[in-house]
Amino acid sequence: MSTITVSNIKATGETASRAVSGVAAAWVQVDMEYGTGIRGSLNVSSFSDNATGDGHMNFSNSMNDTAYAHTGSVITTDANAAFDTIIAGGGKASSPYYRYYSTAALSFATYSVGSGYRDEEFCNSVHGDLA
Repeated sequence: MSTITVSNIKATGETASRAVSGVAAAWVQVDMEYGTGIRGSLNVSSFSDNATGDGHMNFSNSMNDTAYAHTGSVITTDANAAFDTIIAGGGKASSPYYRYYSTAALSFATYSVGSGYRDEEFCNSVHGDLA
C-alpha cells in the first residue's frame, strides 16, 4: 500500500486550496457567551456577535455556490438550558444579517426552548466546494 503525503489539497475546478488538517471547506468555534470571539477557525476571516444569540461569519475563500452543507452545535454550561439549537442561515429578524446565506458568509442564531435567544459557545462546520 502506498502513502501520499501532502499539506494542501485543491480539488479540480477550485481556485483555492485547503489544508489537509481541515477537510471541511470552513469551520469555526466562537464564544458568544463570554465575548471572546473566534477561538479557532479555518477559512473564516471574521465573526460578528450582533446581538444576544445572533452571529455572522465571513469566509476567507467563498464557496462555489450556496448548495453547501453546514452543521452546528452549542456548548452550554447552563443546566437549565433545554434543547439549545442552531438556526443556521437564520438569525433574529432584528439582525442586519437576518436570513443571510451566501457564498461569502453565513448568519446563525443560538436559541434555547423556554429561554429564547441566548449567547452560547458555538461550533460550526461548512462542507462544499470552494470557488
